[in-house]
Amino acid sequence: MMFPKEIYWRSQEYLFDYIDYMPCEVKGCNKVVTHHHENLGMGGTALKAPDSHGLALCVEDHHPEVHRGDKTFYKKYGIDVEAVIIRNITGFIELKDLDIPDYSHCGTKREAIKLLTEYLHENGI
Repeated sequence: MMFPKEIYWRSQEYLFDYIDYMPCEVKGCNKVVTHHHENLGMGGTALKAPDSHGLALCVEDHHPEVHRGDKTFYKKYGIDVEAVIIRNITGFIELKDLDIPDYSHCGTKREAIKLLTEYLHENGI
């Protein structure tokens, strides 16, 4: 069975005016860089993850620990990556004074991320 291709959403505004001003997901400090979480079904190793998969991590945590293995890093700090991405996207949608689409019918968090990303794309954000 083939799954529909996910939208590869890009937004410098989302990354540099929103994510980069959020506190670190690990320590809560404000010296962050955006880390693109790659392992949400994107496939292939030549592409950077879409901007919707960006997470705020402080400089100390971002390098080198997170690059030793995303799954190990997130498990160590108890970070639910998909929940964080949903929180970030819905917060950004609210900031843009748009209505957040109902994603409660989505069977998984990944489906919710896909729906929210499509909504951003459809609204030209």
